[in-house]
Amino acid sequence: MKKNMIVALAAPLLVAAAVSSCSVEASVGTSNSISKSDLASATQKSLAEKFGDQTGEVRCKGDLEKKDGATQECAIKDRNGWLPITITAKGSDGKFNYEVGTAVIPEPTW
Repeated sequence: MKKNMIVALAAPLLVAAAVSSCSVEASVGTSNSISKSDLASATQKSLAEKFGDQTGEVRCKGDLEKKDGATQECAIKDRNGWLPITITAKGSDGKFNYEVGTAVIPEPTW
């Protein structure tokens, strides 16, 4: 019984560790920024393609400026709570990378 409990507790942590090293590129939006809803949607879609049904809701704090190096805060809900995501713009054509943190954060109010 103890062994099963350890495996059950460790599985979500392994998912978070796998997601944390993820850096994927997406391209959305036609204005000078990517709206927070488009940013959340594109990030969630990219994570779902990479990790399947293990991904949950993604929320972003605001729009992402289409300027090389611009950043925005987002978060993804997993089985243990919310994990932070840092989005970084690549150039000015709507492409961006993201990095998912492993430390659970409070549910975002944005």
